[in-house]
Amino acid sequence: MSAITADMPFRFDKVTEQQFSICTHSENLLEQLKGAVEPTEFTKILQRTETATHLLRRAMECIMVPFTVCPVPACSFLAHDTEREKVITAQVVIKEHLDNPLTIKELSRKVAMNECYLKKGFKALTGKTIHEYTQELRIAKAKELLKQDGISVSDVANSLGYSSISHFSTAFKKATGMKPCELLA
Repeated sequence: MSAITADMPFRFDKVTEQQFSICTHSENLLEQLKGAVEPTEFTKILQRTETATHLLRRAMECIMVPFTVCPVPACSFLAHDTEREKVITAQVVIKEHLDNPLTIKELSRKVAMNECYLKKGFKALTGKTIHEYTQELRIAKAKELLKQDGISVSDVANSLGYSSISHFSTAFKKATGMKPCELLA
């Protein structure tokens, strides 16, 4: 225990002193960080952290989808494991074809499921239409690519299978509220 002195009228136990010491140390580190890093570099670090957080969140969502339990499925056919697996497989196929998105007809053939059932089951399981889901993944991938050095908006649009840069820019702005060029590294 610390002794009470005129300079220190309160007594702290060792744990409290250590916690205070850690807080002071953290503040010192923060001040050093602020002084050592230019604002633009700091902004880039924050953007990378935001991207990593977003990607981790998306990965967790993808991991959790197979474990989604529908006690009372919105679509009765989803009560069957095989049908639910087909919808989950459709999600995987969509992710694999972001560069050249499949039509619903092509997707339904790949997973061996009727188009109507696929659309209804997909919406019931994910809460999104196939188009919304695909668009969300493409925009997330676009954000990731735009933050890389040396890549242009045109390159990103082409790599994600958009028919034109203007189509990509419109879709990107609609989804994010920003122009793609605003994210360029």
